Amino acid sequence: MKKGKVYGVGVGPGDPELMTLKAVRTISACKVIAYPKAKNTIALDIVKGEISLDDKVLLPLEFTMSQDEDVRKRSYLENALKLKEYSDKGFDTALINLGDVS
Repeated sequence: MKKGKVYGVGVGPGDPELMTLKAVRTISACKVIAYPKAKNTIALDIVKGEISLDDKVLLPLEFTMSQDEDVRKRSYLENALKLKEYSDKGFDTALINLGDVS
């Protein structure tokens, strides 16, 4: 079975109309939408303003702001394993982020 890909997708500065066409196409083509879990899911709200998510799997990811390097590494590994689970099933994933994903 072919593995799915994970795409890092920046969704712009905050207005759904400012997402690039490439971002909209990439997110639309992916079965899974991963996003940073927070009180305000701004990146997800931006995407919802432009793209129907009715047939998508939503995957919230927790990103710690801990000063402890081991805690951060564990968090990154847990997120990577969640993404890998869908990739191993052949699903493409858009990992969305406000602004520039890098």
